[in-house]
Amino acid sequence: QDYQHAVAGFLPTITGGVQGQYAWGRNIDPETNTYNNVTTFNNYYQLYAELNVFDGFATINALKQAKLSRDYSATAMQKIQDDRAIDVMQKYVDAAYAEESIRIASEKLNESKRMLDKMKRLYELGEKGRPDVVQMKSQVAEDEYNLTHQENVAKQSLLALKSAMNFPVDEELKIQIAEERNLKLTSDNEEAPESGVNYETVYQGFLHISPDLKSAEYEVERARYDYKIAKGRLLPSLS
Repeated sequence: QDYQHAVAGFLPTITGGVQGQYAWGRNIDPETNTYNNVTTFNNYYQLYAELNVFDGFATINALKQAKLSRDYSATAMQKIQDDRAIDVMQKYVDAAYAEESIRIASEKLNESKRMLDKMKRLYELGEKGRPDVVQMKSQVAEDEYNLTHQENVAKQSLLALKSAMNFPVDEELKIQIAEERNLKLTSDNEEAPESGVNYETVYQGFLHISPDLKSAEYEVERARYDYKIAKGRLLPSLS
């Protein structure tokens, strides 16, 4: 709407009007020397056209500013979409991490149960004391609690992911975790393999597509045009 208003500033201004006047009265007829009733009705038509010739470039700068505002609105919408995508991605990472934590907690619990069975056998053979068995039972109880806690965290993370995706809560949503194999780790003394990525190019590309940076640039440009428009209005105008 601001852009259309700025474009309209280049068009001529046309003003028109219609006026009617009705009057009645009496006058003397010079031939008969008698009074006559007289009624008159007059129409008036007006049409004015005005075209802005020079206004200190205020109209041109207003159009440029309106274009920036339109681009700023598009960038703001892109930022909302990007923030939504990042939020969904973060919720997915949280849910995937919670699912993997359940697997790790379950393996640890199974290992503690095996150690408890082994400790009981060693106790029966007289190689371990009662305190060792009690300590292992305590470890099993702790691992059971941790597994239950991780399951609750996974449920909450999954609900948060469904909410971010607008996914129906009563429908099943499964998290798939891709397994990365054949990973090569490097020590401090080893050089990492070349990735072939030009990080400066990636950074410059980010500067061109980042909605936050674009919005900041648009705000600076809009302020600059505000100054130009205000400065232009101090000059005499010609129309």
